[in-house]
Amino acid sequence: MPENKLIDLQNNGYLKYFCIKVMFNQTNSPRQAFNKLFATIGEYDVHSLDLQEINSLDDKITKEVQLTTIEKVVNKNNWYEREIFSQWSNGSSAREIHRQTKISLREVLRVIKEVKEQIKNEYNN
Repeated sequence: MPENKLIDLQNNGYLKYFCIKVMFNQTNSPRQAFNKLFATIGEYDVHSLDLQEINSLDDKITKEVQLTTIEKVVNKNNWYEREIFSQWSNGSSAREIHRQTKISLREVLRVIKEVKEQIKNEYNN
């Protein structure tokens, strides 16, 4: 692009608009890496949150009970559901699991939802 045309774009405000529009599209598209990095910034004021560390014995016991409950429920399921849920809980998306295993996306989502409901029911009882 000729330098004088670029300068005209800057002077007329088009370049600024273009940059803002590109960043807007990047943050609103869930498939963009930019979205994953910056889309959530501004949703919460981090400095005003009252974050509490888990230092007390009761908090540690509660966390341990939750983890034990999850392990117990997941281990009750067959290997197929256990493996899908463990991949999902380790950060893989349902779509990634679908692509890796060639299991239908609907089936992967069904298994994840079913195991999550089992965990909720077990924890509430």
